[in-house]
Amino acid sequence: MRFATRTLLLQVGTMLAVVAVCTAVFAWLGVQQLRAEADSSALNIARTVAEAPEVRDLVVAFSADPGTPDATVLRRGALQEYAADVTARTAGLFVVITDDHGIRLAHPDPARLGEVVSTSFADALAGREVVTWETGTLGESARAKVPVYPPGGGAPVGEVSVGFERASVFDDLPALLLGIGVAVLVAVGLGVAVALLARRRLERLTLGVQPEELVALVQTQAAVLDSADEGVVAIDDAGVVRVCTATAEALLGIADAVGRRVDDLGLAPAVATALAGGGSPNGIPIGDRVVFVDVRPVTRGARTLGRVAVLRDRTDLLALTDRLDSVRALGDALRVQRHENANRVHAAVGLLDAGRIDDARAFLADLVDRGSVDWAVPGIELVGDAMLQSFLGAKGLSARERGVALRVSDDTWLRGTVDDVEDVVAVLGNLVDNAVTAAASGTAPREVEVAVLGDGDAIVLTVTDTGGGIVDVEAAFAPRERPDAPDVVHGLGVGLPLSREFARRRGGRRVDRGCRRRRPRSGSGGAAARSPARRERMTDIRVLVVDDDYRVAGLHRDAVDARPGFVALEPARTVGEARAALAAHAPDLVLADVYLPDGDGIELVRAASVDAFVLSAATDAATVRRAFTAGALAFLAKPFDTRVLAERLDRYARYRNLLSSSSRALSQDEIDRASAVMRAEREGASLARSATEQTVLAALGDDEASATEVAERIGVSRATAQRHLTALAERGLVAVGAALRRDRPPRAPLPPGVRGQFLSLRGAGGDKN
Repeated sequence: MRFATRTLLLQVGTMLAVVAVCTAVFAWLGVQQLRAEADSSALNIARTVAEAPEVRDLVVAFSADPGTPDATVLRRGALQEYAADVTARTAGLFVVITDDHGIRLAHPDPARLGEVVSTSFADALAGREVVTWETGTLGESARAKVPVYPPGGGAPVGEVSVGFERASVFDDLPALLLGIGVAVLVAVGLGVAVALLARRRLERLTLGVQPEELVALVQTQAAVLDSADEGVVAIDDAGVVRVCTATAEALLGIADAVGRRVDDLGLAPAVATALAGGGSPNGIPIGDRVVFVDVRPVTRGARTLGRVAVLRDRTDLLALTDRLDSVRALGDALRVQRHENANRVHAAVGLLDAGRIDDARAFLADLVDRGSVDWAVPGIELVGDAMLQSFLGAKGLSARERGVALRVSDDTWLRGTVDDVEDVVAVLGNLVDNAVTAAASGTAPREVEVAVLGDGDAIVLTVTDTGGGIVDVEAAFAPRERPDAPDVVHGLGVGLPLSREFARRRGGRRVDRGCRRRRPRSGSGGAAARSPARRERMTDIRVLVVDDDYRVAGLHRDAVDARPGFVALEPARTVGEARAALAAHAPDLVLADVYLPDGDGIELVRAASVDAFVLSAATDAATVRRAFTAGALAFLAKPFDTRVLAERLDRYARYRNLLSSSSRALSQDEIDRASAVMRAEREGASLARSATEQTVLAALGDDEASATEVAERIGVSRATAQRHLTALAERGLVAVGAALRRDRPPRAPLPPGVRGQFLSLRGAGGDKN
């Protein structure tokens, strides 16, 4: 049974018990009052009769007679008539008059006249008035006995006894009890109504929680709130603080907050706004701490009770995050350096293979001068702090992967080390990341410039970029809501709002002039379009090279142009440029690097409906498997000999020749041959051709000829030439044409990678070659 119900029943029971006791007391008092009224009436009547002159005279006369009065005389006597008249007028039970011997001189029952009364008359003869309840010949009655004195005074000569029967005494008792009953019902009704109202009020105040539950809640609250590292502040609808743990007071820097309004606590405007609204998921610097404020409404049913704010101290976590960001940036830098070193070796090998010894020597000398670590950030030596210099170098390498050039402004002046460099790294890293993102999304040239100026005990950071600028400055620094999904990545660094708070916390400020697009320096524009080395033919295979290193891209471009039947398009350095080239030029083959500034080369291959090779220094099994899954026809691990690329291009040309567009259906043998060409399953036939096949190919050249003509040119039989030409045709090295007439058909352009074609003329009478 619920506590409120038990309380209601207890209240009603107590009220009924009190009403019952009161009713009994009032009923008893009413009975006593009726008895007292009857006694008083009987006494007054008795006194009146005893004082009547005629009664006194007659009683004296009868008392003076020594004999017993005659009953017959008494029945017709004046006393009898007088007593009967008084009895009738007062509605009494009887009026009895006696002499000094107790002989009845008047009685309601005439038969009792002349007899001695049944009750004592000694008190009356002794001069005392007696009021009592006695039982006589007429039953129980309330009676009063008064002495009768002679007219001249003296000792009593008789008594007058007046009585009222019990029933007449309590004639008013039913009405009295009815009144008491009505009063009881009214009192009980009011009591029950008050008890119900009290029960409802109690449940509203306690939200329907029972006392034992309240005890458990108090115990749980004390155990949870006092042991939790987070601070908890409970605020009702009126803005009054109802709960504030010691941790919360320590984080907010206040004391005795319970019972006071939030506006009266003297909190900073940002903190008061967070407690009154939706909190601060991005964190608020309070003193030397960074506090996250999470505010949730508190409801019970449809009723809003207020809100609860949970305060979490994330200063140490943010410090670790900043250090982790720095480590991650340096890790990215090492990955980029590994990629760069692979590209350098590849470029050097390519220059040596091409016989460009002087260029290779100059390239290696330049590498020796720059050292093993090429931060690719001009002016970075102006930053004296080693941590900031390494951080900017790592950011420069990451930016270069995205096609953005990071430089340190000539205005930079910072000597010595920086105290509490973590905060500087947090702010600078956030600004640089945002600037790189803005520049990468803009048009070329894409640049970011950083200026670091040491001014006494202050540091002035300036970051500009060639992006589109900031339209609404205040909106950029306004806190942003974050979804609660667990797979959501929450931005970079600590965010612009918190960066501004970091600066303010250390007595600095944020000045934004970001609505202007910075012009690039002279000479930093994009590369000019390259004119092709030769005129592109309609039958040439068009190849697009995608690599972020312009040296490597140039080597691959030259290797493609060196192959007959291939033409290289202008290389692309980013995924965006590659997609634009795919849409504009529709290349036949793409040579894509894996790591590109703005995306993944393998995903580019997957999305493009074009044949592709993947060329990368990343040779782990997962990357290679992902490349082939995306549809790459070949994977070349950097560094590689340019002759390897040339050989793969030749295979691709034969592959295209075998699967050239045709309306006829391919046989399984043709499909297997095309697949084998790309897998190099016939390596011996493709790379180490026999001397006869080499002679056949040389004799055929770029012209067309029949088997007989080829046999005559090299001095072999027609059957031998026919056999070698057929084998070369099966591998896609020569094209086969047919004619029904001896006259040669007009010469058609040869497919890429095919040295020539021979004619097999078939007539009705048999084979003629």
